[in-house]
Parts: sequence; C-alpha cells; structure tokens
Amino acid sequence: MTMVEKIARAIYDFPETPWEEMREPVRNEFRQRARAALEAMREPTDAMRNRYYELSFKTDTFNDGTWERSIDAALTDSGETG
Repeated sequence: MTMVEKIARAIYDFPETPWEEMREPVRNEFRQRARAALEAMREPTDAMRNRYYELSFKTDTFNDGTWERSIDAALTDSGETG
C-alpha cells in the first residue's frame, strides 16, 4: 500500500461504508486530498528539523534535500515492490 493510499484511508471517515465498498470516484477524491496533505509536508517544520538534528547529530542533513526526496518518493510510489 502506498503512503498516499494509507493517508487517504486514514482521512476517510464514513464507518457505515467500508473503503473497499466506496465508489472509485470517491476513493480518488480522498487520494487527491491525501496527496495534498503529503505535498504540504514537503518542507519540514523547524520542530522537525530540530528533532532530526538531535537524533542524527548532523547539522546540515536537511540542507541536502533528503527530506524533500523522501516526500517525492512517497508521492510517486506506485505500490509495486521489486
């Protein structure tokens, strides 16, 4: 399952109709919302940067684009493994 799909399912809030039974156009709408949420995370917050620095002991790690590339990877993930 891709990160976009995981987020879409997490924000889907219709317990009377399981995700699998929802029409595809509705699921696609939630996937679009999930992509928007994931894209909003592309730029880390100061708190995220600070915590990462504390854990990694590297002061320039976020400046190398690692975070942005990980979000890009989640956005382009097709769900295929291999």
